Amino acid sequence: MKRKIARLLVGVMALCTVIPASVRAESAAAEPETAVVEEAATEEEAAAEVEAVETEMAAETEMATEEEMAAETEMATEEEMAAESDMAEEEEPAMEREYTLEQVVILSRHNIRSPLSEKGSVVASITPHEWFTWTSKPGELSLRGAMLETTMGQFFRLWLEDEGLFPENYIPEEGAVRFYANGYQRTQATAHYFSTGLLPVAVVPVECKNGYNVGDDTFFPIIHFMSDEYEQVIRDEIAEKGNGEGLTGYREALDDAINLLAEVTDMADSEEYQSGMYGNILVDDTEVTLFQDDEPRLSGAIKTASAIADAMILQYYEETDDKKAAFGHDITWEDWTTIGSVMGAYEDILFSAPSLAPNLAHDMLEEIYSELNTEGRQFTFLCGHDSTIYSFLKA
Repeated sequence: MKRKIARLLVGVMALCTVIPASVRAESAAAEPETAVVEEAATEEEAAAEVEAVETEMAAETEMATEEEMAAETEMATEEEMAAESDMAEEEEPAMEREYTLEQVVILSRHNIRSPLSEKGSVVASITPHEWFTWTSKPGELSLRGAMLETTMGQFFRLWLEDEGLFPENYIPEEGAVRFYANGYQRTQATAHYFSTGLLPVAVVPVECKNGYNVGDDTFFPIIHFMSDEYEQVIRDEIAEKGNGEGLTGYREALDDAINLLAEVTDMADSEEYQSGMYGNILVDDTEVTLFQDDEPRLSGAIKTASAIADAMILQYYEETDDKKAAFGHDITWEDWTTIGSVMGAYEDILFSAPSLAPNLAHDMLEEIYSELNTEGRQFTFLCGHDSTIYSFLKA
């Protein structure tokens, strides 16, 4: 483009000298006036031609400039994209190398258990149907729970090997790993099965602070402090979460779920329920008690409904036939989710008040902080309950 512009400029210079000097001199001597007129005309025509050429040159120059700018912009954009791509390729391995997994702390709930309720309890007698034949005693880890927890341990083993924290078939040195669980069978057994999947060729002890089947406050949502003023703050927070109406608001929000639960269990056909010995979960009130050195506790309709929902969900996990799990009723996945929401509301009432949660989770927060700051510790597995995790997450 620059060479083309140079040629045009040479052409304009040639137009200015188109008439030789000898011809102009002869014409001037013969017919001076005419020569002057013709010369003037010639000069006007030349000037017009020069102006036309200059206009054309200006237009072409402008076009050329625009084309050059567009080309340069496109080239710059391509160069920038190429540079960014090169940087991304260079940075990606660097980012991968920037972080190295050094320690893992897992806070887990026990795996699938049988219902906590024994024969003759509200769960056992509030329906005319027979429950699933559980593979373990009440409240203990089931066979399916054991298999699932072993699989969970295997999953984490593969992940930790892939991350480079554990070598294959790792046998850790003393103090490198720690397994600590509440004293109940379901939590101790869960920790053992997880360790089998995680470290299949190592013998890993599971800590049990107070002895087998004895509770450990580290894993319980215990109220460490209480006063009248503090209790009122907590109750106000619960009321706000219940649509501003407290436990009544929670209960009204669960109307559909509790009615579905009553329908699926055919509760109205149960002689015990008809007798009124368990009250009426469709209309009864719910109460919460808050005492120092104890867990928050719930009584009334929502607690009863939650116990039934818990057994229903566990039966769904264990029974391969979904229709049998629903006592012969055809219900959807959304229906199962609705039944499960009763348990969620139960835990939300007890453990989610913002002013209460840090109080409940205090011991576990300290335990995890200690683990994260233990020299040489690579892996920690802490096994408690849903209330352990719920209060910890809300804190």
